[in-house]
Amino acid sequence: MRDSLIEDYGVPPVRVEVVGAGANVVPASEPERADDGRTLVFVGKDGWRRKGGPVLLRAFAILRRSRPDLRLLIAGPTEAIECPARATNLGRVPLDAVERMLSQATVFVLPTLREPFGIAFLDAMICKVACVGTQVGAVPEILSEAGVCVPPANAEALAAGGCWRAATSGPRWAGGSPRFSPGRPRGGGRRRRAPRTAREALKRSTRRTRARSCMRW
Repeated sequence: MRDSLIEDYGVPPVRVEVVGAGANVVPASEPERADDGRTLVFVGKDGWRRKGGPVLLRAFAILRRSRPDLRLLIAGPTEAIECPARATNLGRVPLDAVERMLSQATVFVLPTLREPFGIAFLDAMICKVACVGTQVGAVPEILSEAGVCVPPANAEALAAGGCWRAATSGPRWAGGSPRFSPGRPRGGGRRRRAPRTAREALKRSTRRTRARSCMRW
């Protein structure tokens, strides 16, 4: 947005400030990881299809061919979703429940097709969860070095290049080691080196993301 204001509307750069958005989930202390190495979590309140929900279900089915023990927890959608085996739609959940879910997640997956920002990624990052997003909107800039981005609407890339790489390669948070390993990756994802702590990742993303631009006239 900052670039657009400057390049498209001719606003002087000195008059544009980027104000990063904050997370909804803010743990009282440094988050503790309690994942079991087999749990994928999706959090999205509105727009199940727009946020890539059906793509995620297809990717989940691909992953379970080699890892039948995996489970998928879906939080947020209120519409009826036909979930496959070991996938559960919890519907709307309070923020404290979201924090507990993220502390238990092996991978946070939000394969959105259109996303102006994506605060759910910040929630996951501050809870030390490896993230998988898509190459749309501000998502790559939000995740930066703390996640993996794959092409949108591509279940194969999401399963092989996204979920696999995020869980086995990063982010390697201080004191943690990913344990999810469904098989050999077949490409489609971009590996990024993670910051040392979850709070560092959140600080970087909110500092760099073009979330909102305030013009000081």
